[in-house]
Formats: sequence, C-alpha cells, structure tokens
Amino acid sequence: MKIIVSVCLLIFFSVEATAKDWVSSTEIKYQQDHPELFTRLLHARKIMDLWRGQPKRLGASNMLLSKILEKNEAYAPAYFELGRVYIAMGWTSSELAHKGEISPAEEVILKALELEPNYSEAHVLLGHYYTLIRKYEEAEAALDMAEQLGTDSPWLKLNRADLHERHGRLHEALALYEEVISSEFTNKKAQRSALGGATQIYQELKQWDLVNQSYLRHIAHEPENAWNWGNYAGFQLFDYGEVDGAIENATIAISLMDYQNAHIVLACAMYTKWAYMAEDPEKSDEA
Repeated sequence: MKIIVSVCLLIFFSVEATAKDWVSSTEIKYQQDHPELFTRLLHARKIMDLWRGQPKRLGASNMLLSKILEKNEAYAPAYFELGRVYIAMGWTSSELAHKGEISPAEEVILKALELEPNYSEAHVLLGHYYTLIRKYEEAEAALDMAEQLGTDSPWLKLNRADLHERHGRLHEALALYEEVISSEFTNKKAQRSALGGATQIYQELKQWDLVNQSYLRHIAHEPENAWNWGNYAGFQLFDYGEVDGAIENATIAISLMDYQNAHIVLACAMYTKWAYMAEDPEKSDEA
C-alpha cells in the first residue's frame, strides 16, 4: 500500500508542477487599473480557498473585501468574492427566494454582474448559488451564460457536475469531475472538490476498486491532510475489508492531527482484527 501511495504522489506532483490557475478576462482589467486593491482581493481569495469551516477565516476575508469596497464601491471582483463568503456563511436562504426576496449572497453576486454583465465567473457563481437553493432552471441558465461568454474556470464544470448529480445523471457528472482532475487549469480547492465528487459517485455506483483508487488520489493531492488518511481508513474498514490498511492509515491520520473520528476508526479496526484472530485457533494467543 505504501508503494502505491508513493507512486500516486509522484504522478500527482509531476502533474501539479505544470498546473496553472485560470485567468479571468474581467479581473485583468481591475488588476491593471487598481493593482493595490487587486492584491488585497487575491489575499481575501486565498483565505477563502483555504477555508474549511473556520469562522475566523470568513471574518478576515469579509473585512479585506469591505475595505476594498470602501476605497472603490464599484469594484466588481470584490462583490464576486463577497458572494463566496456569504455562501460559505450560509446566507443562501431558500425561504427568501420563495418569497421573491434575495439573500445577501445573491445580492452581491448580482451587483457584480450589474457592474460587469460579461463577468463569466460571476455567472458561474450565480449558477452555484441557484443550485444550492434548488432553483435548477435558473442555475442552468446562469451556467449556460458563463459558457457562452467563455471561461477556463474549473468551477463551471464542477457546478454543472453538481447539477447533473442532483438530477441523477451520475455518469455525466463523473465525466466532468474527471475532466477537472486531469485539467491543467485548476487550483487546489477545485481539485479537492472534483476528487470528492468523483469519490462520492464511485461509491454510489458501488465501484469499490475505483473508490479505493479515488481515496489514494485524495492522499496524493494533499498528503498533509489528516482527514484524507482518516476517511480512507474508514472506507477500508467498513466497505473494503482492509483491516490492516485501516489500522495503518488511521494511525497516520492521528499522527497528523489528533481528532476523534480517526481514533474511533482505529479502535474499531483494532477490535475487528482482534475478533478475527480470536476465532483462529492458531492466532488466539496473539489475539
């Protein structure tokens, strides 16, 4: 198993070395006109890309973007990025939508599009927002508009994949996730999202060997992430029947971050191994 992980790491990082982020044609103009504000925007974006549920990061990004808008209230990329922040904060109330009102998240995305109607990445984000509140026709229309305008953003494919998945079109969704995984135009957050989507679909399709390979790709993508090792250990124990592998990988997860779920998986795996050995007369003493 260690050999497999090492090979996956080598393959992934050789690809990552040539990978590059997409460039928004709309944002190039803002970068050229206000380079100091764009530097702040990139800082806020980086915080959001690293966000994993931490309220402090949302607050920090929100503060940076608010300061940009204090300097220039017509700075469209700041409204776009605020849309990401507000969605992460959960400001996507479907109840407001049903009443014909808009949430703070929708409001700032629409403001970005009011300032820049051809801002294709904002149309992509709007499609994501509408998907979250189950306005699927509007989501499809927003993503179609983004595609018509043109963008290399992997989130266009990822958000379409999400729509496909919600409508049960698993193979169409899977194809898009795999396109993003193999694309040179990506970033770590998009790669993580694509890997997660592909893994989930392989699980729904009960293609366990491909699920196993997909977890290995997660580890290759972020070997420093304890959750990747812990989640893989849980899959090995409960779905794949690899008790020794589960023990090994849960132990690695705990070495990276001491968290409860990894301890639970490790305890269950060790108990399972003991139970198997206890039933074997040749291994009962060892058990």
